[in-house]
Amino acid sequence: MSLSFKDLVELDEWKNIQTRFSQVLRIKLSTVDLKGNFIVGPASFNQFCDDIIRENLSAALQCENCERELFLNSVSDWRQGYKCVFGLYSFLIPVVVEKEPVAYIAAGPVILGKYKLTDEISSALVKAGISLVDFQNALTQVRTVSFSRMQTILDLLYDIGSYVCGLGLKTVEETNLFKSRVKVLDHVYDFYLDKMLETLLDVSCRAVKADRGSVMLLDEKKEALYIKNFRGLDKDIAAKTRVLVGQGLAGMVAKEGKALSLDDTVKDARVLSRMKNPSLKQAFLIPIKIKSKLIGVLNLATTKINETNQIQSSQDMVNNLTDLVAVTLSELNQTFG
Repeated sequence: MSLSFKDLVELDEWKNIQTRFSQVLRIKLSTVDLKGNFIVGPASFNQFCDDIIRENLSAALQCENCERELFLNSVSDWRQGYKCVFGLYSFLIPVVVEKEPVAYIAAGPVILGKYKLTDEISSALVKAGISLVDFQNALTQVRTVSFSRMQTILDLLYDIGSYVCGLGLKTVEETNLFKSRVKVLDHVYDFYLDKMLETLLDVSCRAVKADRGSVMLLDEKKEALYIKNFRGLDKDIAAKTRVLVGQGLAGMVAKEGKALSLDDTVKDARVLSRMKNPSLKQAFLIPIKIKSKLIGVLNLATTKINETNQIQSSQDMVNNLTDLVAVTLSELNQTFG
């Protein structure tokens, strides 16, 4: 790949996307080149790294060693991340175009699972001159996430980072094919929209362990939803399915613009009258919007019952995913729409 990240991506646009992702995920993010130099600096302030560590020379030196280890060890095994001397994890996610990395998204630190203050961590704190009280206070600002949930976040960042660069490459390719700028932008937008919706569906299905799912887009002229992307559905049925706004569960979500969570505790008569599949145990229907404008509905369904706390956690994750995709599409729409 002769083109670099900077050749493929509008940095101001990427900065906006990175900042929004960092806010929603509550994880510090930055983008670095293949040598570890910043392309787009950290999108958020982290009390642990920026206040506790960077203000302490001894701790900062330890942190610099960890950063080198992160870059050396995480490139080949990036899904596992790197655990620093203070027991926190950071990840280096490759941004890949045509099977080659053009940059990395640095994510972290985070706490994976239940945090344990070991003797090794206590020794590292003493060596760095950090008081236990200051350390524990700073830890409250670091997000705690399960390993499986972190894998979902990594998948999202990998897919979106790579697709944004894929967009840039597509722009170059389309420019060589079409003389008209309008045609170029139309083709780029269609390509990018399809990739983003595929990403949203794939990652969301994994997040909630859905047996099947679909992204339905709104045909404004016909005031109907049609299936654009799907998993676990019959191809012919998906091609023929049309749902008028206001009809069925997806139509109701499209009309009201509000997410809907379904399980065996649902009592709403409007919802019960629209549930046609008796094997359905849980489902999520979430409106997809660019700013306040509805563009479609994400449908996820499973025939297995999950625990209540897992249901809420999964729905929160899918809501975040939908929000992040909407933000990315909004940035794209402003640039290419």
